[in-house]
Amino acid sequence: MLTYEAVRKFFREEANTSLLQPLPDKFFEEIRAYFTAKAKMDTRDDRWELQSVKNDLLDRGGIFQTREKKIIRRALDFVNAGTEPETMHELERELFDKIVAIVREFQERRSTLLKEPGEEKKVVAMLDSVPAFVGLDTKTYGPFAKSDVVTLPAENAKFLVDKGLAEEMKLGNKQTV
Repeated sequence: MLTYEAVRKFFREEANTSLLQPLPDKFFEEIRAYFTAKAKMDTRDDRWELQSVKNDLLDRGGIFQTREKKIIRRALDFVNAGTEPETMHELERELFDKIVAIVREFQERRSTLLKEPGEEKKVVAMLDSVPAFVGLDTKTYGPFAKSDVVTLPAENAKFLVDKGLAEEMKLGNKQTV
């Protein structure tokens, strides 16, 4: 069963790293059981310990808010660079997947709004570093680093994809154009 000391240790570890710390599979069930057990005890120490654990979990800067911020950052990293997130609890993975979908939809809509009339654009993820180059439209593009995600005129994007230097990204259910 979860203890006060275990929650405090987890709180310190979560606060002192940018990485998500692994949660036990039954973490939320253990928290609920801890709350139930402590609520039945009626000593001053038990009430203080229960409130302290609730603060560590739920308050601003607590474990849950800290993890939510990290999940949001991981979702942005995943959408923009394809960086796979570290281990998340099943419940947190649902949040991550929803944020990813929302960010992708937003980027697709933004890309559509910024598209010049008659100019087709593609979003590509760079598979390798690419030095600056002059595109088919005589404009200079790059340099690009491996894992960069960029929007380019369709002809230039196709050239990079054909050369194996980039991969076209599909955003949402449609291709970005």
